Amino acid sequence: MLMQIAMAEAEGEDTEGKALVMCVVLNRVWSEGFPDSIKEVIFQPKQFSPVCEGGRYYTTEADADCRAALEMVVNGWDESEGALYFESCENSSWHSQNLELLFQHGGHRFYR
Repeated sequence: MLMQIAMAEAEGEDTEGKALVMCVVLNRVWSEGFPDSIKEVIFQPKQFSPVCEGGRYYTTEADADCRAALEMVVNGWDESEGALYFESCENSSWHSQNLELLFQHGGHRFYR
């Protein structure tokens, strides 16, 4: 599931960009303000747009880069700074106006 959401959200990003998406999901699992499982976090309503009906989560396949990203995360790699949210850098949104910007990586901004 982590590979699938990373592919759906960050297909055009590098391996670290995909790993960061996975870390956001895991940070939410470990945070009190979110559900307690990977599945529940990924499918929490209005959180990850690719899981909407017909979304990219269902139409894309995780690739070798996603497997490499998962391997990094499983082996303890975490440069997420505790990020709980991310968004595309294309436009300003609720995230940029209401959350603490932690950093940008590739085409995504990460927030807490």
